[in-house]
Amino acid sequence: STKHLPPTVSLQYHFMPTSKFQPYVGVGINYTNFFSEKTTGPLTGSNLSLGDSWGLAGQIGFDVMIGENWFLNLDARYMNIETKARLDGTSIGTVKIDPMVYGGHVGFRF
Repeated sequence: STKHLPPTVSLQYHFMPTSKFQPYVGVGINYTNFFSEKTTGPLTGSNLSLGDSWGLAGQIGFDVMIGENWFLNLDARYMNIETKARLDGTSIGTVKIDPMVYGGHVGFRF
């Protein structure tokens, strides 16, 4: 098992920026840092290491204005996360995670 932190920076294009309903698409870059790798079962005690990853990200979503500055947001984001795995210092292959991440947010524009 592992934990990871995948910060992503994206540029978004809003098709109707002055409308109450504002759909958009985004593209960006993702950096994933893996940490706290642990092994279990027959591999207990082995040293598992996952390298950090850079990859592309894609996003679709929309904002709905609920006031002059407040808005609700729903989005879906795909992140390309691919890393090299090592067990006790020996390369054992590539791990592809490639998650779809869904979000709902409340925002304020200023």
